[in-house]
This record gives sequence, structure tokens and C-alpha cells, in this order.
Amino acid sequence: MCLNKIKIVLILFFITTLFYAQDPIFYNTNSSLLFLNPSYAGSNGGFRLQNNYRNQWPNLSGNYITYGTSADCYLKKIKGGIGLSILHDDQARGTLKNTNYNFIYAQHLKINDKLLIIPSVEFSYINYFLDKNKLSFGSQINPRSGVVWVNTTNNPVLVKTNYDISGGFLLQYNNLFSFGFTTHHINQPDIGLVGYSKLPIRFTIHASAFLNSKNNNLKYQSILRYFQQQNFQMLQLNNQFILHKNYAFGVFINSSGSGGLNLGYINKWFSVNFLYDLTYSKLSGNTAGSHELAFTFNILPKEKRISGLYTLENF
Repeated sequence: MCLNKIKIVLILFFITTLFYAQDPIFYNTNSSLLFLNPSYAGSNGGFRLQNNYRNQWPNLSGNYITYGTSADCYLKKIKGGIGLSILHDDQARGTLKNTNYNFIYAQHLKINDKLLIIPSVEFSYINYFLDKNKLSFGSQINPRSGVVWVNTTNNPVLVKTNYDISGGFLLQYNNLFSFGFTTHHINQPDIGLVGYSKLPIRFTIHASAFLNSKNNNLKYQSILRYFQQQNFQMLQLNNQFILHKNYAFGVFINSSGSGGLNLGYINKWFSVNFLYDLTYSKLSGNTAGSHELAFTFNILPKEKRISGLYTLENF
């Protein structure tokens, strides 16, 4: 009986993550570039470090907390970029955790002075962990002695590891327009804690356009992103502005029933951003929305620092 209830709870966990597209997603795309598309590795021409924190629905007892850290750089000798990233997702206050360690290689193919094409490949080591001690059921407790009955046979797997492969493509034109797509989990690794369960392939398509005023007092970027994983799909439109060279402001809306604001500070060396995502569907008022905090640090080559030829997504 206890084992069946554990299976039911685990099924509910997987249903919950399915509605969240299985994979945790950062809504601030410019501050989580390697998680959007591995082809961004080395795309700023120098070294970049990005850190992300997302708290999904903090009013709920079983909320999601996601951390992401990535570092990438451009290597002139190979005319390509390499990147390392770690993504850690915590569901229901440590009950179910998963951590991804990712290595990225992106080959930069310069077609001419304006057009750059970047294919990429990402190799990942994934780890899922279930803390069974955080699961308790009425049938486990003796009503007289209070002793918890523990079933020591046929328990679910508490730790599951596997390897994962993803690939990306990015086209950048004149530092003003970009288009890309990514296929995550090409090999569909097994992540099942009770039996076999494939991690569904996630497809992402994104495009952005960048405008810069003559005096550099106003920069604008429009970002369109669509992703689909199994039966879940979402379209996001994000409009980003930089006022007086340093102050970032953004407004976005998602087809999944949410939208929000993005505020931050940006310069040629670092940026910090805060994003608030407010649900306007039936969950409105019960979740306290979602919060993202991101920090980016850049070391750019001298020619880019002097020329100012950089876009918002390079930060």
C-alpha cells in the first residue's frame, strides 16, 4: 500500500514538471544565454560569466527554485567558443532535485563582415535525487505507538544519473539581428525513478532585433522565443530598453498566461537584472508570481570596448 502511494506521489511530481515543460526555464533570456542556446558560447568575443536565480510561485509550499551558472569565452586559435554551465533545480523544498553539468563547443563561421553562423553541441551529465525522508503517509504511522513503518523492499530509485546531448544553431547579422534554434535532449535519456521514463526532447526557436540611437542614449531589442516539449509549449515576446546607456527596462508577455517586468543596470563590464513574472491565469493571487535575479560579468576585447559594437544579448 505504501509503495503504491509513493508511486502516485512520484507520478504527480512528473506531471507537475511536465506542465513546467520538464526543463526549468529562465525568462530573462539575455542573462541566461547558454541555457537558451549553446551557440551563444563565445558570442561576445571575450569572456562572460552569468549567474541566475529563479523562485517559482513562492506562496506555494512545493515551489520551484532554480539556480544557473555559466561561463563562456571566445578562443581565437580555434575561431570558436567554449562554455561550461551548471543548472540546479529544487522542487518541493528539496524533495526532488536535479543537477545538470554541461560542456559546450560552438564553432564560429564568419561568412563575411556582417554575417556570422554558429553551430554548437552540448554534452551533459544529469543527476536526479529523491529525498524519500520528506515523503510521509498516514498508512506508515502506527496509531498507537507512533512508529513509522518503512517498506525496505521495492523502493523507488533515490539517485538517477545519465548522459545527455543537445545541439544549437545561431545566425547573427551585423550585430543587429539574430536567429537561432536549439534541440535539447536529442538522445532522450532515462530519468525515471520508478521504472523507465524518457526525458522529452525540447525544441526552442528564437529571434531578436536590435536598434541603437545615434547618441547611444536609447537601445532597444525585441526578442521572440518559442519552445515546445512534449505537450507543453509557450510563446514569449520580450521588449528590452536601455535608457541613458546604463538603465535597463523590459516588458514581456507569455502565451502560458503570465507577463511581467524586467529592471536592471548595465555597462560594458557587468549587468544586474531583476525580473518579476506575474500570473494572470486562474492561479493569479495564489502564487505570488515568480522572481528572477541575474548577474553578468564581461571581459571584452579592446576593439569592442572602443567601438561600442555590442548588443544587449552580449550581456
